[in-house]
Amino acid sequence: MKSIISTIVNYVGELLRGTETKKKVVDRAALHPKIKKEAGKLIALLAESGWVVHSSQYSAKFFGNWLILLRRGDDQIRLVKDRSEYSLDLSGSELEASTSLAGGSSYTSFSAFQEAICRWLDIFAI
Repeated sequence: MKSIISTIVNYVGELLRGTETKKKVVDRAALHPKIKKEAGKLIALLAESGWVVHSSQYSAKFFGNWLILLRRGDDQIRLVKDRSEYSLDLSGSELEASTSLAGGSSYTSFSAFQEAICRWLDIFAI
């Protein structure tokens, strides 16, 4: 568990500092098939609202954990699956001012997680 957290922290730090090469960022923006299967619908809904997948990571070794970093302008959201719990981290002035969904909220059901995000962003979820 500690290993994936440190990997994610290092990776996000590299992204924010801009030390990753463009090629790596483009490669990591491609979603792993297991992420697509689980979160593809949500990612598509977010994309329709202007969110762009900047990077993603999947780890079969660690319970199928994944991380997806999406950006829209100066705002960014990180969707995280960690041991079958789903959470959201956010940054940016528009997002931090919102009170309808707190960053760090945790869900044990992906459908409840997806509904909360869609409600928060005023996106119609099918």
